[in-house]
Amino acid sequence: MRMHDAVASVLGVEKFSDPPPDHVDFLPHVSIGYINRDGEVRPIAAALSGLATRPVSVTFAKADLLEYHRDHRMYEWTSAIPVGLGTIGPE
Repeated sequence: MRMHDAVASVLGVEKFSDPPPDHVDFLPHVSIGYINRDGEVRPIAAALSGLATRPVSVTFAKADLLEYHRDHRMYEWTSAIPVGLGTIGPE
């Protein structure tokens, strides 16, 4: 919710009119990989299924709203706008 409010304050409601996410739809995450080809999923799923995970809280000292494109067969950002500070985590 805090990140949503920070983005709205930077872009303005005329450019960012998305409603705030509810706790059911909002799943903050960290991506650790990106796959862009077909492949066998079982070895990856097996490796990940053995990991012990737990919720964490994270304090952001800085966050940027990125505008990106994929013109050269890879994601590239074209601008970064700083947004507000805050803590995001389990409530």
